[in-house]
Amino acid sequence: MSTPSAFSRFITLINPVHAARDFWSVWRQENPYRLRIVAVSAALTFCIFTVMFGEEQRIEPRAPKITYISSYDPGRSDQEIIASNIANQERKEAEQADQEKRAAEVRARYEYVGRMFGMDVEEAKRKGEAERAAQAKAKEEARQRALAEIEARQGNIAPYEQR
Repeated sequence: MSTPSAFSRFITLINPVHAARDFWSVWRQENPYRLRIVAVSAALTFCIFTVMFGEEQRIEPRAPKITYISSYDPGRSDQEIIASNIANQERKEAEQADQEKRAAEVRARYEYVGRMFGMDVEEAKRKGEAERAAQAKAKEEARQRALAEIEARQGNIAPYEQR
């Protein structure tokens, strides 16, 4: 016979069948205070739950903090808006060119390491260029679809000035 595991011993300790048997054996014993103890226990349990459910603790929600875009002058002209958009686009393109330059440097380092270990660097380079070309093509197609959707919507909606 094997020794019971810790889990099976735990289950036998909390087994509701054993608990019901123990309760029934104690309940059947002659005790003149049995009903009084049950009544007091039930009354205390009822009082505790009544107090617990009767309490209500709610915290008033904080007022929302509204943040307005304060970096833009509300009286900007259309020319100023266009100029800032162009400047932002130029900054974005410069950052993208810098990222591409860094990626090219990393690829050159990997090519050097690959050549040092005798790997076929040209094959890997062709695969990488094909993947980048496919990604660029997919990105351009998505851009063209988005532009077509915008143009279609603008054809259905009257321009802002004519509303």
